[in-house]
Amino acid sequence: MTPPIAAAIFYAGWTLAIAALGIAAPRVVQVLLRRKPANSWTGGALEGPPLQQRITRAHANCVENLPVFAVVVFGLHLAQVSGPTIDQLAIAVAVARVGQTVVHIASGSAMAVNVRFTFYLAQIVCIVAMVAMAVV
Repeated sequence: MTPPIAAAIFYAGWTLAIAALGIAAPRVVQVLLRRKPANSWTGGALEGPPLQQRITRAHANCVENLPVFAVVVFGLHLAQVSGPTIDQLAIAVAVARVGQTVVHIASGSAMAVNVRFTFYLAQIVCIVAMVAMAVV
């Protein structure tokens, strides 16, 4: 498995882990403890305390950006475009995604938003660089 494919699979796994541990598990606990009925959550609404809302938004952000990264990685793979720089860029995207998610969940302060944006910008720069390398 190439590093870019491993990074894309990791990114997908990270997205699933946030959904399972950060969104689904707390809801399952609330249902099992009979604190809320299973049908009490509305689709698309931010509910719960601020931490739960940040987890939901962080997960949505992962879901929104994963397809772009995955298409670039698998497109490069199918076009047989590879090399150490592509590998490093793909790994950097995955690392920056984890950083962005952790900061997003940890705080909603102005400083955290700036740090989160920096991680997001790093991902975009890396993905654009990967696309540029494919074109050249």
